[in-house]
Amino acid sequence: MAVFPDELGIAVYAPALVGDDRRPLAIVHGMEGALPGLRLEWTLSEREEFIALPHRDEWVATNGTDNGFPFLCNDDKERPVTITGWENPNGLAARSPPHLEVHGSLHLDAAGIVAAADVLAAIGEGARAFWGRATPANAAVEISRQTIDPVRKPGIPPRGLPALRFPDYIRAPEIPHNLGWLN
Repeated sequence: MAVFPDELGIAVYAPALVGDDRRPLAIVHGMEGALPGLRLEWTLSEREEFIALPHRDEWVATNGTDNGFPFLCNDDKERPVTITGWENPNGLAARSPPHLEVHGSLHLDAAGIVAAADVLAAIGEGARAFWGRATPANAAVEISRQTIDPVRKPGIPPRGLPALRFPDYIRAPEIPHNLGWLN
């Protein structure tokens, strides 16, 4: 999900990591290959200072956090590109097993928009994802407004669009939680 107005949030949902799973590196390498010139060789300190990762691949392989992989970024605060992943214990469908969530972001400019489909596909293939999305911040807000439930989040969706359901009502992990489109 996008956080800043000038950001394109990318998320994919995949089977949970197991054992010595090599998918985190496939995801990182895929994202770099899909966006020319991108190098995700940095992370951020708690003070949001850049920390160089000279042995990034080793670091990713040995520093799995929350059954996922640690936060990586480029070294440009003006045009940030990020990626991280974690295990979500809640399934993608009713009573389904945990899954891996991979979240990244691109700067929402001409280059980011042109690369978005390739970046999403590369991350999805690397993760062996069930499905994924690339969503600008303003669209993410609209999707949230469309998700309702009679008990947990009652109301009527705005704009006369159909309501989206919470994930625990979805019957299979391959069914996306929301639909999108490419223009």
